[in-house]
Amino acid sequence: MATAGRLIGVQVQGSFISCEISATINFSQEMIPAAAIDSGRWAEFISGLRSWAVSVNGGLLLEAVGADIKTILLTNYFDKIPIFVMFSTRPTATLELVVSGSALFTSGDITAPSVGTASWNVQLQGNGPLTPKMQDYSLLIDAMPPETPWPILVDEGF
Repeated sequence: MATAGRLIGVQVQGSFISCEISATINFSQEMIPAAAIDSGRWAEFISGLRSWAVSVNGGLLLEAVGADIKTILLTNYFDKIPIFVMFSTRPTATLELVVSGSALFTSGDITAPSVGTASWNVQLQGNGPLTPKMQDYSLLIDAMPPETPWPILVDEGF
């Protein structure tokens, strides 16, 4: 069964982004050409550098609860401080999927159409390793042993 998109979100500095419309995490890995004498002149590769990036779209709120474009701009764009980003499931999901790491602001925009609602978009480039944490709570089973007579630890013969 597929996971609903509303159960996944982006956290910045430990808070979910308010009024998030969509979020994307991209992974890439460079391929380095390699030559082997036993491949019959077929192209072969070895893994090179890995990178990741997060893109977030959100509705522009006058007062946000949690993180939003203002948090990202103040911390990462103006102060040039890397931010901690988590692409994760929300607490209500039975599947825990969390990938996290330090990221830097690469680009963003705020759109204010004359008709409709204002929105924003930000791209964050991963800065260093990405840490995964995954757990499917629906697969956990009750690991308790069947009921057994427990030994009496106190001598009741006195």
